[in-house]
Amino acid sequence: MKEQKIVALFGIGGLGKSVCERLIQDGYKLILFDIKNEEDELLKEIIKNNDQVMEYYKTDIKDIEKVRKNIEKAYSDFGPIDAMVYTSGITRGVLFENIEEKDWDIVFDINLKGAFFSVQAISKFMNKNGGSIVFISSVASHTAAGNTSFAYNASKAALDNLAESLAKKLGEKNITVNTVNPGDVWTPLWESDDIKENEELRNKFKQHVSKQCIKKEILPEDIAEAVAYYLSENARKTTGQHLFIDGGNF
Repeated sequence: MKEQKIVALFGIGGLGKSVCERLIQDGYKLILFDIKNEEDELLKEIIKNNDQVMEYYKTDIKDIEKVRKNIEKAYSDFGPIDAMVYTSGITRGVLFENIEEKDWDIVFDINLKGAFFSVQAISKFMNKNGGSIVFISSVASHTAAGNTSFAYNASKAALDNLAESLAKKLGEKNITVNTVNPGDVWTPLWESDDIKENEELRNKFKQHVSKQCIKKEILPEDIAEAVAYYLSENARKTTGQHLFIDGGNF
């Protein structure tokens, strides 16, 4: 019987849930890290009656020492880790003239700093034969911000560069490091009452889709498929790369 590989997944939002479901479908065992309480409905839905989710470690990704301790505990509990997926991310839609230091710092703390220190900690405990690391980045890494999202775009550009730098460093351990760069993704958030009533925001999303070569909404499942590819044997020699899932928006 083929041994099941262990994946450490950071961030359980709309994208994280789809990634979980896809990796479970592929037979991976999962260790989850997120700031959610165990009573959270989304978390309970993922864990419920699923023995492939081995453990959940409540973790504030901004607390680097806690991140390190929880990763060490996961290794102590379950042994070497085969792959890591970092879906944690945040944005602040603050106008240029209103951006404060705290707005900038929290975006970089979660989108970039948390990603680096998670990899630094987990790479010591990965399978001696190698492994895979995937960051969820964004098409924003290659576009200029408008009047908002300065910190978000800058953090994702830095994340792409970090992936390339880590690919060089960790290649000596046969660890690949890549990013998935989604465009606007249609998540369950768009079906919430608040968004349904925001006609301007929904129209903006539709305009983005209309500019794509493939005029269909990008779904969380599309991003999960890209993650699954990077973790597969088919991508064992692919590293330092960025896979754009944006429907051809150029």
